[in-house]
Amino acid sequence: MAKKVSPACQFESNVISSVIRAAIGGLGFTILPRAYVKTELSSKRLVQMNPKPLWQHKMILLGLRSRIDQTRKQFAEYFVSELA
Repeated sequence: MAKKVSPACQFESNVISSVIRAAIGGLGFTILPRAYVKTELSSKRLVQMNPKPLWQHKMILLGLRSRIDQTRKQFAEYFVSELA
């Protein structure tokens, strides 16, 4: 059964580097395997927004630290709860 999440996706791509770049550019949140963003996480360009992985394959929700305001944090919490 599919879960509906609002607002709709603003950007999607099958090119991982463009999704990472969109998150670094402040477009919003992204869900990616941690292995693809180790450098960005270690340099603190991106931060892990949820305390534990979302699924067994350890995808995490990421966002640009300077863009995480209360509204985006609430949306992220809602999004994670809908996926759970």
